[in-house]
Amino acid sequence: MFFKYGGKMLSVKTVNILKRITLAVGLALSFCSINYGSATRVFTCGGIRICPICPSSGLTPDEADAIARSWGVDVSRYITGSSEDQVFADPIKKFHLLDDALRSNADVVWAVRGGYGLDKVMPMVIGKHYPNRKIIIGYSDSSSLLIYMSQRHGWQAINGPSLKEMALGSKSLKSRNAIMDFLEGRVTTLRLNGLVPINAAANTAGALFGKVTGGNLTCVVSGIGAPWCVWTDGRILFLEDTNVDGYRLDRLLAHLKHAGLLNGVVAIVFGNFGGGSTKKVLKNFANQLKIPVYQTLQFGHENENMPIGYEFHGTIMRVHNEYELTMRQ
Repeated sequence: MFFKYGGKMLSVKTVNILKRITLAVGLALSFCSINYGSATRVFTCGGIRICPICPSSGLTPDEADAIARSWGVDVSRYITGSSEDQVFADPIKKFHLLDDALRSNADVVWAVRGGYGLDKVMPMVIGKHYPNRKIIIGYSDSSSLLIYMSQRHGWQAINGPSLKEMALGSKSLKSRNAIMDFLEGRVTTLRLNGLVPINAAANTAGALFGKVTGGNLTCVVSGIGAPWCVWTDGRILFLEDTNVDGYRLDRLLAHLKHAGLLNGVVAIVFGNFGGGSTKKVLKNFANQLKIPVYQTLQFGHENENMPIGYEFHGTIMRVHNEYELTMRQ
């Protein structure tokens, strides 16, 4: 009997050897085995059933191969082209793959990568019933899905490294260990440290409490008026973005404010927005608000992307010489 592994047809014996080699060289985080009979490619890692999803940009062949080597799961179906290609991609096919994953027997559905394309799939997700709650992980373009599944369906959503980044090691070891520690039950509280006050309200605030939500700023703003628009009242709002010029960043933030999404917000935590004038733009915007605003480089598109729990109960308070956001379910 033969199975498809890493895009090639291999015997059961060869597949098992490759899995042992993968484990030996330390590419896998723990022993992972694929359920080859599953159309949704559910695999088991450390006793956790994981199903990859890829409703945004596709993978390159090398990226798909790296995931196959690291996790022992075939994701060649997601070799679908760049973010630019997603403008012309068929959202119906993507929806069916996503829908199958959301209905699978997995404990965790995990975005393979971000990019672009999810907003074309989201209208088909709206109104569907997903009774078997799971953990869903991703960030960037996945933000709309994480917001919707956490706020409308009560799923446990985590902003954290993509499955591709876990396989390639392209996020810090600290970030990768943190998400696995949570999934495998070694920790139940998520922590985001290094918060720096960037406006007067943050400098004078005491302890702040609220549920946590947010995500990629571009995606949050593009969701305004859509059925998956984020609920921000009484929330600690976290935001990050990448490759955004200063004036575009200012426009996004202004629209967020004008649309009323900052009304009732407990606090804002900005993550990493890259270089250029972004730091100056964020501080200028923060100084216009009476809401406490902080920034940390512990999440975003750069090296660090510590896990953040959607709709977790969050507390911002001073710990020794810095501010910290703690999140509990």
